Amino acid sequence: MVRGNRARARAAAVKVMAKMALMDERFRASERAFLRDMMPPPADDAAIDRLLESVRHESLDSLTSEIRTYEDRFFIALRAFAMAHVDRDYDSREEKAFLRLVTLLGIKPEDRKLIEETQQRDRHETDFEPNPRLEQLFVRSSFAPMAK
Repeated sequence: MVRGNRARARAAAVKVMAKMALMDERFRASERAFLRDMMPPPADDAAIDRLLESVRHESLDSLTSEIRTYEDRFFIALRAFAMAHVDRDYDSREEKAFLRLVTLLGIKPEDRKLIEETQQRDRHETDFEPNPRLEQLFVRSSFAPMAK
């Protein structure tokens, strides 16, 4: 069942990221590249287009309804926030969607702040110590490599 939960969390992350990319009604090459890096192979343009079409009319509620662990919900919010910033144009529609997402996912206020701070550091600093809370959440999430 662990593998099923991991696959479900990873699929939800990609879908939420795709939904976030569509929020400002402009899908840019930088967003396509970011999605491609997050999707399982083969992530060609046709696969990305199918993904975008599949989430176009889905609500954030339905896209996040199957995510069970707080750690997975946190990383889905983190990746969605990164997607909203990848084109360097975080607009009010993306902000509204992100606020809705953190509410749906039950992200704690201090963790929302961590998400926002992490994005700021990623954009402006090339060498920084990651917050220990990030590592703590990551190792318990479905996004960490499985132990052998």
